[in-house]
Amino acid sequence: MPKRNKSVSVLRKKKYKGVSTNKKLRLAVESLLRINHPIDKSTQLEVQREIDFELIKRNIEEHKWNFDPHPSLSIQEKEEFVEVSDLPGEDVQRDLKKLIDDTAQSWNEKEDFGFTVPSRDSSYTLYVHHLLRRVLTKHDKRRPFSGRSPELSMSTLYVLLRIYDQCFSNKAKYVKKRWIYYSDTVRFNCDPDVAYGIIDDICCMLRCTSLSLRVISDTTGTVIGPFTFVCGDTPHECSSSAEKIPSCELIADTRFNNCKASFILLVEKNTVFHDLAQENFHENAKWIMVSGQGYGDRSTKVFLKKLHRELRIPVLAIVDCNPYGLQILFDYKYGSAKSAFDSVNLAVRDIKWLGVRPSDLEKYKIDVGGKEFKDHAVTMAKNLLEQDFVKMDDNWVSEIEKMLEIVKGIDIEGLHTKGSQYLSMKFLAEKLESKDWI
Repeated sequence: MPKRNKSVSVLRKKKYKGVSTNKKLRLAVESLLRINHPIDKSTQLEVQREIDFELIKRNIEEHKWNFDPHPSLSIQEKEEFVEVSDLPGEDVQRDLKKLIDDTAQSWNEKEDFGFTVPSRDSSYTLYVHHLLRRVLTKHDKRRPFSGRSPELSMSTLYVLLRIYDQCFSNKAKYVKKRWIYYSDTVRFNCDPDVAYGIIDDICCMLRCTSLSLRVISDTTGTVIGPFTFVCGDTPHECSSSAEKIPSCELIADTRFNNCKASFILLVEKNTVFHDLAQENFHENAKWIMVSGQGYGDRSTKVFLKKLHRELRIPVLAIVDCNPYGLQILFDYKYGSAKSAFDSVNLAVRDIKWLGVRPSDLEKYKIDVGGKEFKDHAVTMAKNLLEQDFVKMDDNWVSEIEKMLEIVKGIDIEGLHTKGSQYLSMKFLAEKLESKDWI
């Protein structure tokens, strides 16, 4: 039996450190597909070039970045919009108890009782220019216990009681969202989104973050770069391998040390993140890379915002050249429609779009193949054109119109057909050297 190549084994462990188990097989398969994909050899010589890292650093430093916090709601706007904030535990405990007691009293008096819940429907989200983010406008709806479908109201009361009992009576520090779901999956019709939606409803009712409610979720984000972050007394050295982003309850007390990075690169795809990390390009370029594996969980967004604000370094993003990648970018930049009530805590308004943009396809002679957007993607792109935050910038409008003109796009991984290091040594390097971001 042949001896196992230990150096390859160590390399793989290092590459996939911080990657969840259920992602590893997909990562391996995608890597094999890239290895066996026909490569455009005409571009190989272009990659062999000297990268001007000092120029990149000067470009970043000379650009005018905005690190100011989002403007606060006015007194009038607090009545018009639903916004959550981090509240003291005693305030949340008091409001939770009052909500439960009022419900119990109405029940005992046999009144037509129920909950008044702010609607989180995406049609009620609005981009407010002077706030520079999406917000949730206030449209309350009644959730009664009587009527044809009392199940949602009963489930809301169940979640309220579980949270109060576990976190405020038994003094547990936090509970996981999935713990609430698995405590009675049948109640939630075996759909975790029902349980998670009720938790968001409670946050909106109490105007507190899920962290203040002491309900947290698992984090899927990863980070790598020339810096160290410290959670409690545990240092996490990020310069040599990817580290898992800490969960929300730890981020507030997280400290950053020894940062030598000049900017943050937000990478949509975890596969691309690990490919770039494997090349160690981030070390020479002195950047921090963050990936939320798509839309990103709350912990990843809070961590990214903290990095941006406390280290005062800008954020550039690379996403797929299609409406879905662009929507992910907008969710990080302006807050998502689904979590508009939490946008003040999550949005990083000064993220710049580095690529892959529709204008890049012609500039870098990238072959998009013959696969056109499906109807849903076309509709999504047209809807993005109607967003106020797109209309206010001609560059955004031009790129989306070009996307609709060619009705095709490309995943970031598609650049690997032009060479294994084309993405870093050619595409990203040239863009950073020429300040090619919007």
